[in-house]
Amino acid sequence: NRQVNPTDSRVFWSSLYVTPVVWGLFGVLALLKLSFEWVIVSCVAISLSMANVVGYMKCEKDASQKFANFVPGQNIVQGAVGSFISSRVG
Repeated sequence: NRQVNPTDSRVFWSSLYVTPVVWGLFGVLALLKLSFEWVIVSCVAISLSMANVVGYMKCEKDASQKFANFVPGQNIVQGAVGSFISSRVG
């Protein structure tokens, strides 16, 4: 087993969780500009980003602990995302 650099791990998991949020912001902006083509692109990007998140969380043994450390004090969000992912992953 190789030791994982904590900084590399934090950057990886942070970017993994932030990407769907950024695409969501792009989608809201596209919706406000009434650019429905870009809303569709944003929806597809969000779904692919979330699939990426679910895939990595499924492969990572302690992903739930990493997520809890990433979003401290956000029990409602953590519970909602956790239940969503667990219902999709099984």
